[in-house]
Amino acid sequence: MLPYDNIYTVIKEHRLPVSRDCLPISDFLKNYFEEYIQSLKLALKDTQKCFLRKEFYKNLSDKIYVIEELCNDILKIFRLYDSADMQNLYSHLDNLMNKAENYLFVREIDINKKNTIPNFYRIRVGTDESYSRKDLFHIPIDKRHLIKSYRYSIAGYPCLYLADSIQLCWFECGMPKEFTISQFLFEPRDNAPLKLIDFSKNPIDLIREATTEYYNHKDNLDLIDDYILRYVTSHPLRVACSVKVADRNISFIQEYIMPQLLLLWVRKNNNFDGIAYSTASSIEIARERNSFNVVLPARDIENGYCKKLLQMFKISQPVKCNISQLFKSYSNKLREVKDFTQKLESICLNGKPFYLYGEILSLCKTFILLYDCIVSENYTDSEVLYQMTDTLNFMSYIIDDNKCAFEEVATSQAKRYYPQLSEKEIKKEFREVIERFSKEVKPVLCDFMRYANRISCDIKIDIDSFEYI
Repeated sequence: MLPYDNIYTVIKEHRLPVSRDCLPISDFLKNYFEEYIQSLKLALKDTQKCFLRKEFYKNLSDKIYVIEELCNDILKIFRLYDSADMQNLYSHLDNLMNKAENYLFVREIDINKKNTIPNFYRIRVGTDESYSRKDLFHIPIDKRHLIKSYRYSIAGYPCLYLADSIQLCWFECGMPKEFTISQFLFEPRDNAPLKLIDFSKNPIDLIREATTEYYNHKDNLDLIDDYILRYVTSHPLRVACSVKVADRNISFIQEYIMPQLLLLWVRKNNNFDGIAYSTASSIEIARERNSFNVVLPARDIENGYCKKLLQMFKISQPVKCNISQLFKSYSNKLREVKDFTQKLESICLNGKPFYLYGEILSLCKTFILLYDCIVSENYTDSEVLYQMTDTLNFMSYIIDDNKCAFEEVATSQAKRYYPQLSEKEIKKEFREVIERFSKEVKPVLCDFMRYANRISCDIKIDIDSFEYI
């Protein structure tokens, strides 16, 4: 359990992403910033029982004015944008980032250091043609008309987008049925590290890390205090870049203003190569993995591609993947679920539809339909499919973990409806069904729910095929 602390509470209560509901983004951020600063000021009061030391709160008190300035600067960005005053906007953006830069989290990936991540992945949706390594790289400048506007994508400006895991790559691309994937091995020819503005830090992980360091490294408390303080101070900028899109079916998306401006700033700033950011996927497991995406803007274009990025990565031979083919290996396990379902249906038809049997049958039949949908590619929304699979697995755990309580309810109801059966017979029958469910169905649902992991396991990337483009 994490220790109590006022600032820990503030951090946990201000998790990202955020939703602006129906408010214009500038109004939403104004309200959010006012509440955030007020919560920080309240956190400065009554700190005697707090885990963090008083020196931290003294430093936080001294930095409140900096946070207020950053909030006001961000709001001014939106005012200048709304008034189309682009010259002053870009000048003000530079001033804002000059202040914020000292408080940014920086993720440095260095092949000369341990505990860094040199491998990334990129997917291209569809397998209608054989894609080359260049096809998996950023869109070339002569095809810039294909580049659309997204959170960290400016229409017409090439960027290289990567993820640190195959699963996240798949989630971010909308969980496509068919795709081609390559692994990107970070192996820069000049051995220079990859420096990223890091917006991927999970607040709970930050609290855990800080707490652990507080316990184990009491000689470094100043550094740990500074670590937390930088997160708290830079939070307004992360918020401005992490507002959920209210409506994707419109031409102008105001939630993209700040992240796109930040990307422009990075593009012309030599201190950073790109931005690391968390997934915006609605799938819970995508967020829980602590994986991150990377956007690397193309700078020095030569023959259509960024010269620097070409020299940063070795790329594997692209591999085609079809989700339905991966899941055909489940056919034997599916047979076990079908056999169980048929036997339970027979028990019900023979006059013993005890409590919970109908729910278990519904769960099994839904799973069978989901499997058929995936293998036959008869679906349009992968996220819905994944959430349904996750729900089925969750329900199987509820049944298994609460079988004793369910047995009592089933016995009580069966004694009313089937007085000819003894309590011993009812419990024996119910236990046999639940035992079979736990042994034959629940493991299949659990394994199937992890099919994102199966993608990672079953895709065979040739580790001897890496080469520069």
